[in-house]
Amino acid sequence: MRIIASILIILMLVIITPVFLLVTSLKTNVLNTTFLKNELERNDVYTLAFDLADEQINNIQIDPEFPVTNQEISTLVKQVITPDWLQQNVEGLLDSFNAWLNAPAGTELSQNVSLAEPKVTLANSLDAFLTDKLKTLEPCPRNNRSEEDQGICNLAGLNLDEAKKQLKENGVDPDIVTNLLPDTLDLLNPDLSKLTGEANTDNPEGVAVNTDEIQKNLEISKKYYQLGQRFFWYAWIIYAVLLALFIVMNATGGWRRVVRWTGVLLFFIGIIPAAIGFASVIIVNDLILPGIQFDPNFPTEVAELVPKMIQDAQSVVFTLPMAVGLALVGLGLAGIVGAHWISRPSKPSLKIKLGSIVK
Repeated sequence: MRIIASILIILMLVIITPVFLLVTSLKTNVLNTTFLKNELERNDVYTLAFDLADEQINNIQIDPEFPVTNQEISTLVKQVITPDWLQQNVEGLLDSFNAWLNAPAGTELSQNVSLAEPKVTLANSLDAFLTDKLKTLEPCPRNNRSEEDQGICNLAGLNLDEAKKQLKENGVDPDIVTNLLPDTLDLLNPDLSKLTGEANTDNPEGVAVNTDEIQKNLEISKKYYQLGQRFFWYAWIIYAVLLALFIVMNATGGWRRVVRWTGVLLFFIGIIPAAIGFASVIIVNDLILPGIQFDPNFPTEVAELVPKMIQDAQSVVFTLPMAVGLALVGLGLAGIVGAHWISRPSKPSLKIKLGSIVK
């Protein structure tokens, strides 16, 4: 009966162990802010974002009457939004989201982006840009066109303050963006009333975008996430109980039996995780990656980035199960072989002398 129970426990642990190791590796190595931060930085995603922005800016069609080039717009954008600012805010969003996932129910999620520095940089960069452009403007040619149709040449000969005033009178305010944007923008609860010109009548705080549905869905996801966390730790407790039960069941047979059966257990529960770890490289490189197809219009940089991130995730996720599996197989073999070197308890022998019988 004890042997049958031991075999049943081995079979259960053989099935459970690789699942637990994969979930543990995924939870500790991938589903955390450290992995995501390192992955974004290692693959130079922040610089990639500016390359994609350059492609979009180059596709902008600019009226020839306006002496502004696509390159100048791109330079202005890079002055306002720098890779360091982008990385700092993205990592801040990841940290705040992770903290919210582990916070008590009802905790409000805020995804704040600081715009104070970009607003100041934008104002200064626009002033410098206009100042340089004013020096190069030629006066408007004398023709029958009205002043409204003359274009930007009306600003020739004006200083910066005069030019900005003239632009405002014609409905183009260079400072409109810095005046309308807040210093801090909550992406999940943005106050856009200044941009829309009116507040939402259903929200006294003046939030023009209704995000109640998003918040509701996030709360549901958070609930299941925390439930999964609790189940994860309970599952490991059950796993430890099964191991302890197995050892106790075989402890009555002496050390030799304990070592031998423990070795058998470790050997079999380690085979599958080790095999999965080795097979994951082949599965990802030969099956998954070749099957990924991108639309011809999909950005080339992103198409090249996706396989790299999948390979990084595969390496991080499956390294732990493979290493633990190999260690368990090695310990199991050592236990099976070493059990033969443990001597059986000697049985007491009765030596009867012939002389002691004959009285």
